[in-house]
Amino acid sequence: MRIPHQGDGFSESPRGQMEMKGGFSLLQFIESLCIGGIFLLVAPIAGSTEVVKQGKPDTGGCSLLDSQLPSIYLIRDTDWDEPKTIRMILRNNSSCNVTLTITGEQTIVKPGGKISQPPLPVAEDGASVVLRYQVNSVKEPRAFIDYWPYGDTVSSLTLNGGRSIKFLVKAEHLQRGRQIAVAFNYEWEGFIGSSGVEHIVYSPGML
Repeated sequence: MRIPHQGDGFSESPRGQMEMKGGFSLLQFIESLCIGGIFLLVAPIAGSTEVVKQGKPDTGGCSLLDSQLPSIYLIRDTDWDEPKTIRMILRNNSSCNVTLTITGEQTIVKPGGKISQPPLPVAEDGASVVLRYQVNSVKEPRAFIDYWPYGDTVSSLTLNGGRSIKFLVKAEHLQRGRQIAVAFNYEWEGFIGSSGVEHIVYSPGML
């Protein structure tokens, strides 16, 4: 069962070298990492209450860290300047941990430009990853399909409450009103898909 967290204007409760399609490499974006962003969508808390009343699964007593923001939400990293890709930040604004699907390692750029790759499965705050996401089409905006050009090699990443991660999206996936969607599970539900429940966080398309 897929549970949307953003997309109807509110959220239930809102963070070897590998080539991305379009010829952009993971190594290239790692070298340019930095923190920054603007909000793409801030869901009203009133909407959050409404969704919970519609029978969402037990969230295990999670609470918002910032009551003015959704528990899970996406922002655009405005410090990223590359025409073929957009760097997104996924923020976990809840007191609970969530799990996501990635491939490869997480990467952190420390002060002075030193690059490190902390061990998985727990994400470091601000880490960059290759994150599995879905994208819709201009003609069928309600139909989302996986964008995953990396084969079957996947890992589960735990994003603790209060932390965020960064990931690249093809620029065309967020143009002409298109959206992306990221699936996640609360940590107690297990790896994505294993519990039969899948939560979804959406971002609005960008012109």
